[in-house]
Amino acid sequence: MSAYAAVLKAVKENPNKTAAELAVVLQLEEQPVDQVLIMLVNDGRVDKHGVALVHTFTVTLATPGVFSITAHGQAALAAVVLSTTGALPTGLAAATEYYVIAGGLTADAFEVAATPAGSAIATSVSQSGTHTATFSPTYSSTSQE
Repeated sequence: MSAYAAVLKAVKENPNKTAAELAVVLQLEEQPVDQVLIMLVNDGRVDKHGVALVHTFTVTLATPGVFSITAHGQAALAAVVLSTTGALPTGLAAATEYYVIAGGLTADAFEVAATPAGSAIATSVSQSGTHTATFSPTYSSTSQE
């Protein structure tokens, strides 16, 4: 397995780890962390500071729906696309771009809207499976530096 393939496998198995943590997981003795980070950035898995862009999440069934991801590292206006192994709650659709909004934004939680200036989306009915959020690197909290 190539180093790149090993990194991708490790990222899939450890989606909330930083590039430095993945380097430890991979024990890449001959591959410096900087090269690992470059590969992850190029693949869209982390931003240039090592903030993960792909996370598993939970979301409340409420008005508004509140997403929970520990230390997500995102800022208002961050674009996010959702996927799931089951069903997302009513109000959300897989493979659709949403935007993190300022209302309700904390280090571990956020709400989304259908447009950058939109209102928070309500979620309802039921959900199943493992949900994944893939963020754009443009508006992660560290990309603003």
